[in-house]
Amino acid sequence: MRTASSWAVSHQQYEGDHLVRRGGKRTAVFKKIRQGAKNAGVGFEMYELARHTGVRCGDVTTTVPRHNEIPEEMAEVIFKQLVPVLGKRWWTK
Repeated sequence: MRTASSWAVSHQQYEGDHLVRRGGKRTAVFKKIRQGAKNAGVGFEMYELARHTGVRCGDVTTTVPRHNEIPEEMAEVIFKQLVPVLGKRWWTK
């Protein structure tokens, strides 16, 4: 069982709105995709599915699981699915 102080220490890595090594907040993934769509000049739409959130950028659709924390590897897979619309390695810019 976690104490309040151990919870705070373990979650300090999630301060701010950016992805970190052990994973990132789900909202940071959406923010990054939204910004990439804006920079590329394509539409961005989110819609709820049964266990995931659908994301549409231009004519490419992908899904993001409903977890508070998204591992960095999973976020990169999601970002790579949007490469045809947003450009090569768009998430690193």
